[in-house]
Amino acid sequence: ALSKQFRRAFGSRKFEVIPAPVDTEQLTFNSAQRRMMREELGLADAAPLIFNIGRVEAVKDPLRFIAVAREMMGTYPQVPVNFLWVGAGSMLDAAREASAASRGRIRFLGRVPKVEGFLNAADALLMTSHREGVPLTALEARANGLPVLAPEFPGLRDLAGKAQDVHLYPCDATPSEIGARLKEIIATPRKFAPDEYVLKHCSPSAVADAYEKLYPESQ
Repeated sequence: ALSKQFRRAFGSRKFEVIPAPVDTEQLTFNSAQRRMMREELGLADAAPLIFNIGRVEAVKDPLRFIAVAREMMGTYPQVPVNFLWVGAGSMLDAAREASAASRGRIRFLGRVPKVEGFLNAADALLMTSHREGVPLTALEARANGLPVLAPEFPGLRDLAGKAQDVHLYPCDATPSEIGARLKEIIATPRKFAPDEYVLKHCSPSAVADAYEKLYPESQ
């Protein structure tokens, strides 16, 4: 449903929403990459890995990510869950300091050249942002077959209605509540197949076709 502010600004004009392109071929799940990356990270086969890609900035709330990690490690000590964030930003040093006591179970790696290996190695994508549209991170995760847990913003709610394995939590949810949802997700064996919606609508060729249809060449 359109917001009141949107209706006031644009009225009943028709809009076409074209998703961001995702390299679906490059991001397809690779079992060899999963084994290699998990070995590199020192993770046992049974150790769940919760992942995020994003700027380490206040709007992405890395401290909330850490709070959820601490909550899960304290509440579910029998689950050897690990948390990993890839990306750089002004809060990187603060996030590393805040997670230092986790003895390596919460890691902020900073900027990396490629993310495919981490997507393959992970068991769920956890987003803790204060604001999002339809984030490329979520589309990349679904192209890899990785389940997503994210705040219930309108763009993500729309994605959850189209894609599979996109789970939402209330924007004001506590770390305990988010941790409980996350525990449910990782208790279900991961499906490694790419999301059909992302394959159909978000591949570079599909996005190019959508633009050509919207802006046909002049006759």
